[in-house]
Amino acid sequence: MTETIPLRTELEAGAQFVVDQYRIANPPPYEHGTAQQARDGYRATSLRLGFDAEQDVRVTDLTVEGPKTPLRVRLYEPETPVDSRPLILYLHGGGWVMGDLETHDTTCRLLAKLSDAVVAAVDYRLAPEHPFPAAPEDAIAALQYIPGALAGRGIDTARVAIAGDSAGGTLALVAAIALKDEAKLAALAIFYPAGDVGRRITSMDEFSSGYPLTSSTLRWFRDLYLEDIAMAGDWRASPMRYPRFQGLPPTLVVSVGHDPLRDDTVALAQRLLSEVPGTEHRHLPDQMHGFLTLGKAIAPARSELEHAAKFLRGALNAPIAAERLGEEA
Repeated sequence: MTETIPLRTELEAGAQFVVDQYRIANPPPYEHGTAQQARDGYRATSLRLGFDAEQDVRVTDLTVEGPKTPLRVRLYEPETPVDSRPLILYLHGGGWVMGDLETHDTTCRLLAKLSDAVVAAVDYRLAPEHPFPAAPEDAIAALQYIPGALAGRGIDTARVAIAGDSAGGTLALVAAIALKDEAKLAALAIFYPAGDVGRRITSMDEFSSGYPLTSSTLRWFRDLYLEDIAMAGDWRASPMRYPRFQGLPPTLVVSVGHDPLRDDTVALAQRLLSEVPGTEHRHLPDQMHGFLTLGKAIAPARSELEHAAKFLRGALNAPIAAERLGEEA
């Protein structure tokens, strides 16, 4: 992000429509109900306002054995025949409490088509039934075990990237950090992630009401996720606490202006820019948190996913990723 881009401007028309409809409906905030009620509401919104489903993508559900629990995975494979394609692991958003394979289905379909890669969406364990560190354990296990489990399916497991949005973006970063010396990732793409769940930031005060995601909702998510606030000091909950980002792959970070997490995401992006070569930060001052799964209402969601797909495709195909991998030296 350059200094000429403001942190926040008026909402883009599609995002303004979503916010206006939310304010008219005036539903109770997520934190006034149960976790299951929040999941049901989030799923309904995602299914209603998500991208139209791409039909020229083959979808397969499977289970991959992990070290602690089986991982439910949904594969998205472009139907155009090729000898092999790279792999993008995708971790959904939802505050570590909500979200599943259905909420991000059309986003992953479109990402597979735009990137010409196989996308593997991971259904990780959610709080409060499975509090921290279950979600990061699953994210790390996904990066450890899924590529190998998919060998022989026309997937080039030497070309792997990882991506995610919101809580899933945080988990993608955590997995990349945990395995940066062994996974040899080609790229990382994260939309509006949290960097430090224990940090007090100014943007939390700007969004206390009137948006689907508010500061109080974020605190509710955090309290369900972390059984003790002291756990916020663990880098697997707050990756900004990790001492060195050197060794991470080229990273795309997308932050948005209308987001209680905004200042946290921007700070994370600035650190990645300073420590990780090839990092790109896109700040969208007129956009809202969660726009990526609202493609029917928010037209720029597609162009931003197109940009992310181009970033990932370029890294995954950079001389077929052979130089970075050193031919598996």
